[in-house]
Amino acid sequence: MKHLPGEEVYDRLLDELRAAVKELEGHPHSAGVTALLAVMDYFTAIYVPASLQKPLERAAITLADANAISEHGKKPGPKPRPWIKAKNWSMAAAVITALRRCGRTVDYAIRRVSAETCIDPRRLRSLRDNIHRGRADKFCIALYQSQVENFEKLSEEDLEQVADPPA
Repeated sequence: MKHLPGEEVYDRLLDELRAAVKELEGHPHSAGVTALLAVMDYFTAIYVPASLQKPLERAAITLADANAISEHGKKPGPKPRPWIKAKNWSMAAAVITALRRCGRTVDYAIRRVSAETCIDPRRLRSLRDNIHRGRADKFCIALYQSQVENFEKLSEEDLEQVADPPA
C-alpha cells in the first residue's frame, strides 16, 4: 500500500512535521519528540511493524526526558519523572478510574492496581488526585486522559476484564 501526497495519512504526517518545525525555535527537544511521534504514527498507519519502530521510540523517549529536565531547569521541587515511569504511573491512575466505572471503590482500585504494579498506594493516590486537580505535569495528564478515553470506548464487560482480571 503506497501513500502519496494528497492522501489523509500522508497529509497528517506533513501537518505534524510542519508543527514540529514551528516548535524548533522555542522548544528544540519538544520539536524532536513531535517529529518522531509523527513519523511513528505514519509508520503505524502504513503497517510498519512496531518492532522496527523501537529505535524511533527510544529516541523519542530520550528527547522527552531531556525536554522535561530542560523545562524544569533549576526550579525548586522534584525533578520530572522519566517518560517510562510517567507513562506507567499515568496508566495505573487510568486503570483506577476504569475500576471506578465498574463500580469498585477508589480504595479497592488503588490497592488492586498498587499490588499489580508495585507502586506505593499513597503515591498512586496522590498522583491520581493531582491529575484530577490539574496539578500533575502536563505529560502525565495527557497520558491519563488519553487512556481514560480508550477505556471509555470499551463495553463495561470488556473494561472489567482489562481493569480487574481474576486474581
